Amino acid sequence: MSGGTLNSVPGGAVVLVDEYGLSDRRVVVELAVRSIPIVAVGSVRRPLSMIAAVQAGATDVVDADLPFVDLLDAVVRALARRPSTSGRATRRRRLLDALHHRQRDEQLLDSLTDREQQVLRALAVGRSAGEIAVAERLSVATVRSHIQAVLRKLEVSSQLAAVAVGRRGWRELGVADQQI
Repeated sequence: MSGGTLNSVPGGAVVLVDEYGLSDRRVVVELAVRSIPIVAVGSVRRPLSMIAAVQAGATDVVDADLPFVDLLDAVVRALARRPSTSGRATRRRRLLDALHHRQRDEQLLDSLTDREQQVLRALAVGRSAGEIAVAERLSVATVRSHIQAVLRKLEVSSQLAAVAVGRRGWRELGVADQQI
């Protein structure tokens, strides 16, 4: 099946979501109607595809970018959850909120210039404005100006909050982010 595949496993189903999203939303909807737990496995770097899977009825999501052993463990844990019907609805709402938040973070991060991204990466690994200035051969005032632009564009008030947005929504920071 192009665009994603469906694999049945005891106690639930695993839906693979690729960059094109779900190939057959009807299958997920049918499983959801039958109250079969559905785990969508895909990249949270593409939150829109994962949002579509949850809207179709997936009860959990697992990031396909996890190391293989962690991915398998996360799928098994997700399938082991047996929430009530109302619990599934609450879980899906929380997943949708988190995925929408991730989508917003990515849009904000995409608004950064290359230099601002470079400064954010440096902040993420713990460099100070002075250290960034020396490494990039810029004045400290210029680096601080870039930091202020990052804060403004990410709609946060601190460098720590900017790094948190980066870690949540932008894997290219080179910083591990394995939770949604």
